[in-house]
Amino acid sequence: MHNFSAFNKLLPIVLLLNGCNNILSDYEKESILPLSIDEDICAILSNNESVSPTVFLNSDSMTNKDLFDMHVSDTSSFVVLSNANVWNVAIDTTSYFMVNAPQEADTYFVALNASIELELFNINGDLVVPDNVKISTKNIAGCSAVKVRHSYAGFNGQYLARLHSTTQPSVGLVFVNSNRSPTANFSTSSTIAVVGDSITFNDQSQPGTYAIKSYTWTFGDNNSVSGEMSTTTHTYMDSGVFSPSLTVSDGYLVSRVIKSDFINIYGGGDQ
Repeated sequence: MHNFSAFNKLLPIVLLLNGCNNILSDYEKESILPLSIDEDICAILSNNESVSPTVFLNSDSMTNKDLFDMHVSDTSSFVVLSNANVWNVAIDTTSYFMVNAPQEADTYFVALNASIELELFNINGDLVVPDNVKISTKNIAGCSAVKVRHSYAGFNGQYLARLHSTTQPSVGLVFVNSNRSPTANFSTSSTIAVVGDSITFNDQSQPGTYAIKSYTWTFGDNNSVSGEMSTTTHTYMDSGVFSPSLTVSDGYLVSRVIKSDFINIYGGGDQ
């Protein structure tokens, strides 16, 4: 009788634990359908170089509005719209940083590579509630690099961001929007030349939602040029096979194309 009574007491606990395990297992296995931008977010988090914004604490227990006002003028330290890099944000339990959404867009996305808490506050210090939040212990939309994805409609201007974690020393963050980025492409006046000949490079890129503002040409011989020129010329001073590239930007979103082994330069005894 005693053993039967103890079993009755233990049974609800066992059922509860099994139930929790089943819920957690279902949660981890949940399939989160991808958005069209998820592939881009995954590629950025997985492959792109990271840069670090300025992170600050709220050691004086200031209001969100006061923190916003104190840091909003130093725009060079902000996390800003970019499909070219990952933001590596340090976390000291509760850390703050500034975010700049410079383009008008239907939707902005913030994605993290760790399942931690993220909050954004507007100029008045009020919490900006996301239109959609996806969180997974495994991945978002089949990408193992993405654990959290927030989306915000009508996002524009500056925001105060807060990250909280007692276990994560830093997090990789992607900040992109739904605007189309430009698509880089170019042609050349020739793909075969001799040392000392001048080759013309002509932009054939397509603009995205916003017009292209800048061009960075690299010629594969450790020479490059940047600016607003959509056409440029270059003279190769050594023989060989070269892989030129072009990177175009609308000021925030970028696209790069590289043409491998595209230019053949002869001379100096080459046959």
